[in-house]
Amino acid sequence: MARDLGKGTDRKVHICFKCEAIPADIPDDGSVLLPIVDVLFVMDNTAPEATKEGEAEWEKIDRTFSGAGTDVFMWVKRGTGKAAKWDPSKLEVGDIVDCKDQSHKWCVATVIERDGDNVKVRFKGWGSRWDDVLPITSDRIAPPQTKNPSDGPRRVKQGDDWEIEEKEIVDYEEKASDLINGRLDPETADKAERLQLLDWTQRNMRANHVPETIKVRVNESFQKVYEVICWRLKQYDKPVPKSVLAMWNQLMLGDDEAYYFFQFGGGCVPDSDEGRAAGGDFGRVPTGGASRFFVANINKFGEEGGFDAVIERLKIEDPEISPLSEIMLMITLTCICRFCFVPEFGTSCVPSSCMLCVSASCVTCCNVSHTASSNKCCRFFWPALIVLTRTM
Repeated sequence: MARDLGKGTDRKVHICFKCEAIPADIPDDGSVLLPIVDVLFVMDNTAPEATKEGEAEWEKIDRTFSGAGTDVFMWVKRGTGKAAKWDPSKLEVGDIVDCKDQSHKWCVATVIERDGDNVKVRFKGWGSRWDDVLPITSDRIAPPQTKNPSDGPRRVKQGDDWEIEEKEIVDYEEKASDLINGRLDPETADKAERLQLLDWTQRNMRANHVPETIKVRVNESFQKVYEVICWRLKQYDKPVPKSVLAMWNQLMLGDDEAYYFFQFGGGCVPDSDEGRAAGGDFGRVPTGGASRFFVANINKFGEEGGFDAVIERLKIEDPEISPLSEIMLMITLTCICRFCFVPEFGTSCVPSSCMLCVSASCVTCCNVSHTASSNKCCRFFWPALIVLTRTM
């Protein structure tokens, strides 16, 4: 070692080690002295902290390595150099593990609680709402640094490659169906809607999917998310949850941080086989081309009664149920996708929805119904109406 342990005296004191390959077979009877595999220098006569159960004990080399007045003792551990067999039953609070999250991606996690045969883990880079409780025997828990997880937050950035399997897609499609059909307990339903489906939507909207052929199935999972959105829009006695509005915003290209899937996936022109197949009663591929996935989803939204539900929600005069933020989102998303509307549908649906937006915004802002010319909030929506009707 380069460091002089005899610093401050006339003597130079250095530690030298000889490195050799560890024999393949070492008897367990103690007849062979095991090689040193770990070294610790202590600046006084205090023993190192106790080791965990199953680990080798520290041995003290009973002489000081310092030529000065302060003692320096060396403690060593002996062993085979091979990692001990990982035993999840010995997991403790503070242990680092590799853990597969709800999206089936391996991540770095820390054990934050141990309750019998269950552990609660917190994923590195993520807050407490993403904590997960798992049995110690779960195949989603593995020894640290064995599953090659990314060292940091598991967020997907725009254009990141993401290898996805059919099983993952089926899991989220079933989760959406279970949510709509009331097959989840309240806590699980809240987590599915508020966290898991939103995370699934955002990841897929940002990702460059591998293999390319999986994109069709990913978009089919988006259509299951649309079923959740329409299911919530039709609940006219309560506001739409923010997480559902966020999913809808992303799937209608209203989020400029989650657009990659439609921007670079499924592009086609109207006179192609893909373009004709994507068309329907509500959406079609425009002259300049578009993602067939995006157009197919407009039709899915319409078939599920989404546009009718939007118009019904715009008739609600209670700002607690239909707040201004929801109204503004509706007209924004209508503006974004208007070029993909079938002309007959667009000219009949869009103006009426915009007129309702104007009326609803007046009620929300001023708590009264009146003509558009008499309120400042309406002066925002009337130009929007004119732009929409002129560009259909």
